[in-house]
Amino acid sequence: MNAIVFVNKIKFYFKTLYEKGLFHILSGSFLTKIVGFLGSVFLVRVLNKQEYGILGYLENMYNYVFVIAGLGLSNAIVRFVILGKDIHEKFSFFRYSVVVGFIWNIILIVLAGIMFLFYPHPEAYKKYVWLLFLLLSVIPFQYLTDNTLSNEQAMFANQRYATLAVILSATVIISKIITGYFGGIRAVIFAQVIAYLSLGISFIYVTKKQYYSNAEARRLSLVERRQVLNFSIQYMITNSLWCFFMLNDTFLLGRFCTPDIIADYRVAYTIPGSVSIISSSFGIYIAPHFVKHENDTRWIQENFKRIYSIIALLVGGLCILIALMSKPIISFLYGTEYSNVVGVMRILLLATFFNCGLRFTTANIFAAMGKVKYNMAVSGLGIIVQLAINLQVIPHYGAAGAAITSCIVYGIMAIILLAIFLKQYYLKD
Repeated sequence: MNAIVFVNKIKFYFKTLYEKGLFHILSGSFLTKIVGFLGSVFLVRVLNKQEYGILGYLENMYNYVFVIAGLGLSNAIVRFVILGKDIHEKFSFFRYSVVVGFIWNIILIVLAGIMFLFYPHPEAYKKYVWLLFLLLSVIPFQYLTDNTLSNEQAMFANQRYATLAVILSATVIISKIITGYFGGIRAVIFAQVIAYLSLGISFIYVTKKQYYSNAEARRLSLVERRQVLNFSIQYMITNSLWCFFMLNDTFLLGRFCTPDIIADYRVAYTIPGSVSIISSSFGIYIAPHFVKHENDTRWIQENFKRIYSIIALLVGGLCILIALMSKPIISFLYGTEYSNVVGVMRILLLATFFNCGLRFTTANIFAAMGKVKYNMAVSGLGIIVQLAINLQVIPHYGAAGAAITSCIVYGIMAIILLAIFLKQYYLKD
């Protein structure tokens, strides 16, 4: 009898999760990661190692700029649209984020273009810098797709979120592969511009029609604008610091090593990076719920332990499995040209466990509940440690040195964030 009751509880639990959209998020994130992962495999095949390394350098420089796209206002959508009292207030916050963020992005393109014009690029990349200027035009439209996905998350429309995320990923990746095959690195950049231009405009149109066709936006008060900007800028700084970890690795490899080493590191990182599907999927699903219960300490205590344990076990198990099969996986997917990256990939899998299995859950919940200052402080510390170590090890050990540094830094950050969370919610007087 007890067994039957237990089975029924499990069935009810999974049914509830399905109805609330967790499995839509998981399936959508899985398909998105699969598309991105397979895209990287095919892109490696259609571009030679030199071209793939150069593309990595250009996209890395672009991503340094994109981390401050829209002043982080797409992140504010998730919080303030949820908290909006009615559809008109929700639309007011949404429109403010879209318009102000888009204007900032135009200014950002000009500033970044001037910076890259005078920046002393390494010799191997100088003749490709004009492609970087072209790539900057993607920023406003990629930002619009982020706005749309954030709005779906805020509306708890998990199935729509998953569908749009897959469409976005598939369109960008497939266009890059096809154009890369016929036109090389130049065609890949042009494909990204066209894809994001089309999708950014289309996604915003679909969102307006789906949710806000009968809504009237009002001008936000000065206090509201300050609240939104304060949250979004803090979130942006925190995300920027976090993004800098991967970007700094590639940047320093570009300064001290050849494009081939960048290509090796990108290939070694692709599979470990795909493991983030677990943490990011759960994060997308749970963040709105923690926003709704941010003042309920007991609820937070009960659900944090459950989520933290589940993510750690799933990510850890998957990392071990991949590490055991790394040699045949690399050989099958990327060929013997990249057989030298197996060791680096195994190190990065350990870094992935510290990052996605342990750090992410705490950081995501802090961010959702508006306590981004903790993430910002810990990320800032992590950046300092990362740069201090990498500047010493990358010139001597290349990609392996960058991977080892990631293990150290992510481990430190995971421990500090967990300690802060426990003090905030479990050790209060």
